[in-house]
Amino acid sequence: MILLEINNKIVEDTLTVKIKNSLAGNKPDSVNVVIADFDGVLFHIANPDSDKSKVRVSISLKFYKDLQEHGADELLKREYGNLLCQAEDGYNISLVLDLDNIPGNWEEIVKKIGLLKRNCFASVFEKYFEFQEKGEEGHKRAVINYRDEETLYIEAKADRVTVVFSTVFRDEDDIVLGKVFLQELREGRRASHTAPQVLFSHREPPLELQSTNAKIGDNIGYITFVLFPRHTNKNVRENTINLIHLFRDYLHYHIKCSKAYIHSRMRAKTSDFLKVLNRARPEPKTVEKKTITGRTFIRTP
Repeated sequence: MILLEINNKIVEDTLTVKIKNSLAGNKPDSVNVVIADFDGVLFHIANPDSDKSKVRVSISLKFYKDLQEHGADELLKREYGNLLCQAEDGYNISLVLDLDNIPGNWEEIVKKIGLLKRNCFASVFEKYFEFQEKGEEGHKRAVINYRDEETLYIEAKADRVTVVFSTVFRDEDDIVLGKVFLQELREGRRASHTAPQVLFSHREPPLELQSTNAKIGDNIGYITFVLFPRHTNKNVRENTINLIHLFRDYLHYHIKCSKAYIHSRMRAKTSDFLKVLNRARPEPKTVEKKTITGRTFIRTP
């Protein structure tokens, strides 16, 4: 299994190049890069007001308003402080780096900027992990419409936090592969008793969502994670957030990889069968004949 990176590598590399050039005394040049990330997220790296000495990184999330209800603005202020600036038009959050005043810990700052999407997601998880740690129940369930037709639900109980992903399978084969993949996750829990419980329901939402407007359909799947205090306490919650916020992308990535592998094996096997058939083709028979005068000719069937 391949774990997807939680940071945006292109953002980090672009900023690193700009900062290193500036530290080397080179004259800064202009930059204008648009980067696509998972879940329809866009990054834009450019010079604000054509000022080449400054680099602005903006992020656009279609579901940012849902995250704002759960403290996204406050978390980003805590994480980025003075880097925050007025959001660029068409984007939700903007950060600015001043190339004329590069701090000594610029590598840490670049890594943190690369985690901007992750940190936007983190606010809702932190909030409900805190509810669970304090034993608070009865809080309204968080509903994050993180993709078109797909939703993330989070609910806290005194002893657990339940995270439910709804996802749409565009292909019937994806449903089969998804079930196999999730079955492996359930089997993996036998090897590690500290792993969270994973449940999968097809067509209909789990019991926790049956009183809601959760979608029903042949191509709809619901994946439920039951997180216990060992997954949500302050010592490990950062890693839990890192892993769980990307789960939907992780699932569909491995489904596509599995299909690509199966197709490559099918093509290889088909090629082998064609070689066998070619070798089995009978050789044409040739018959040598002679005329009355003794001249020889070959008669083919």
